[in-house]
Amino acid sequence: GCDKLAEAIRNRPVRRRLRTGSPEVDAAIDLYRQAVTQMKQLPASNAQSWAAQATIHGTPAGFNFCQHGTNHFFDWHRAYLFYFEKMCQKLTGNAKFGLPYWNWNQDVAIHPAFLDPTSTLFLARTRTSMAGSNSITTPTLDPILGDTNFFTFSQQLEGTPHNNVH
Repeated sequence: GCDKLAEAIRNRPVRRRLRTGSPEVDAAIDLYRQAVTQMKQLPASNAQSWAAQATIHGTPAGFNFCQHGTNHFFDWHRAYLFYFEKMCQKLTGNAKFGLPYWNWNQDVAIHPAFLDPTSTLFLARTRTSMAGSNSITTPTLDPILGDTNFFTFSQQLEGTPHNNVH
C-alpha cells in the first residue's frame, strides 16, 4: 500500500524560489504565465477565473474569505495556495507544476517577470523591492522565528513581515 504514496512523493510538484538565471525557474514562470492568462480569459462567474480567485482572497470593497487577523491565518492560506496551484496544474495540463515563490529576504527585489507592463503577470505596485525595509532584517525576524507559541508567532509573522511584504 505504500507504493502509491512513495510514487506520489517522487512526483510531487516542486515549488521554485524566484531568481534570475535559472532555467527551471524560467520554465515555472512560463507555466504560471500560461495559467494566469487562461484564468484572466475566463468570465468572473467561473470559480477558476482570476477575478474569482482574487475575490476569495479579498477585494478593496471588503468581500473577503481570507483569515487575516485570526488563528487560521496559516492554514487558510496554505489551503488557498494548494487549490490555486491545483487550478494552475489543471489549466496548463502539467500535474507537476509548483507555484514559484518570492523569498523576499534572499532576493529583496520582485522578479523582473512580474515587472513587465506588457505581461499578464504585471500588477502596478507602490513597491518593487524590500530593500531598506526593517521588517525583513535579522534583528526583526529572529525574535519572531524564535517564538515557540504558535498563536503569538502567527500574529507576529502576519504583522511583520507578511503585511509589510504584501
